[in-house]
Amino acid sequence: MRGVTRIAAVAAVLAACAAGAPSAGADTTWTKVSTDYSDNTVVPSLGLTGATAVVAWTQQTGPEASDLNTLSFTTSPTQDVIGAASSQVAAAWAQLDLTHALFAAPGGGLQLAFAGTRSTSVGDTLAGLFTSLRNADGTWAAPFVVTGSTSGGSPWSAVPGAAPFIATTATGGVSLFNAGVAHAPGAVDQDLQAQLGGCCGYQPRLALDAAGHLWAAWYSNAAGATGLYVQQLDPATAAPLGPPAKAPQSESTDNNSFGTALACAATCRLVYGNAPAGSPTDLIVSWWPGQSAPATIANLAGTGQGAGRVLTAAYRPDGRLWVAWFDGKTYRASLGDATGAGGDAHDAGVPTGAATGAFALAGIAVGDNLLLAANYAWKPAGDATPFAIFVNTVAPPAPVTTAPGPRDAQLQSGPGGKGFRIEVQYTLPQACTSAAPCTLRAELRTRNGRRLYAVTPLPGDGRVVLGTRGRIVVPKGRTGRIRFSLTVSRAQLLKAPFSTEAGSRVAETRLRVWYTPTGSKAELSVRDGRIKVSIARIESGALPGLTGIL
Repeated sequence: MRGVTRIAAVAAVLAACAAGAPSAGADTTWTKVSTDYSDNTVVPSLGLTGATAVVAWTQQTGPEASDLNTLSFTTSPTQDVIGAASSQVAAAWAQLDLTHALFAAPGGGLQLAFAGTRSTSVGDTLAGLFTSLRNADGTWAAPFVVTGSTSGGSPWSAVPGAAPFIATTATGGVSLFNAGVAHAPGAVDQDLQAQLGGCCGYQPRLALDAAGHLWAAWYSNAAGATGLYVQQLDPATAAPLGPPAKAPQSESTDNNSFGTALACAATCRLVYGNAPAGSPTDLIVSWWPGQSAPATIANLAGTGQGAGRVLTAAYRPDGRLWVAWFDGKTYRASLGDATGAGGDAHDAGVPTGAATGAFALAGIAVGDNLLLAANYAWKPAGDATPFAIFVNTVAPPAPVTTAPGPRDAQLQSGPGGKGFRIEVQYTLPQACTSAAPCTLRAELRTRNGRRLYAVTPLPGDGRVVLGTRGRIVVPKGRTGRIRFSLTVSRAQLLKAPFSTEAGSRVAETRLRVWYTPTGSKAELSVRDGRIKVSIARIESGALPGLTGIL
């Protein structure tokens, strides 16, 4: 990620901060780790042991034949998969559930909870809910049978501990199993959905906070109790500690899809799509019992993508919350505060192919970064095997440097009294070192939101583009500051939302400057501020044709 660049303007131009390059906070390339398959309900799981990341997925290979595959690797924002090693937990089983859960093993390492049936042969009794321990060489140990009942359910989540628990869905309930104990057929340790009076519970999530408290979240479809619920459990028995708490406006079935995230560190958050039943989930929010209202993370209104359908969340070691989602066109990732709010939504791109094929998404924090794994339809519609698992590592956004502000840019007459312009002073982020010239271009528009600094599109972008400046040649060897003028359109000025301040008319503005060193990608800088026009000058005719903004 490139460092922060900064825009300044002559005559006290646009206020407050500058942003880094467009790539800051996101890598738009995805690495394919599976072969192709035909099932959009495949849900990848992610785990971390030391510096090694592991991704797991189920893949049907033929009639009554499925594999449970894993890939172990290290990762960075510039290279998603380093030193990859593949291994199978189960090969050519008659049936394997499409959800599973990686979690920490006692004494270190990883184990995987999964469910399935090895074969339909008479006498083969290996069927039910299992765990398998990852060996030091990356292979997997023989399955341990948690329950031999095929009604044990699909594992969605698991947590480590003296009593490790797996959360599954089965026969309309949300079943919890102690992963270290063999259960009799039909026996469960807890059924959380039973508290809500009936069928059905979906997508259970488990998480431990830093104090060792065990939490569960799940979606309920029971009559009179529809929505997402959060509950604290006894970490030794998984017995409920107090009643479940319902998340505000979580009834939408968008929250009963592949999304919904329960993330815990020193604190915990439930991340979901916020809307009452029957309404589109436009907002991605986070919430925790005791709060009167959720914290808003992103607005997906108008994208056609249910906000709760494809998302994931993970805490970094410093207590800041990563949240990632699909917005109908691309994956987005935002690093917010402890609630997930306040971050900029960076474009994390999509795998090569169609831009509407996003299904399940998983994420874990790897140091400061966010590792994502997605089930994505990367081939055109009509292909027999359009889906595959892809991974991408997203880096934190570049730091923001604050400059004094707010400051105003004075509107000036153009050459010969024709049109209008402002003068801009721009500091090159790096010298032009190529034999061919480097280039600049710029845009000034209105702003209707608070000052934010990130790549386009920005929250608060106004609709009115006041002016642009095309290709500006930067000679080889040039460093430091460059001054240029930017023409402002009279017609666009008359559309801008001006307000009166003392003897001036003032409009909130946003200036973008793109610098393109030869052979490199454009680097974007952003500066938010105001454009200021003297009322006396307008009335005197010194700025002809602008009486329409009075």
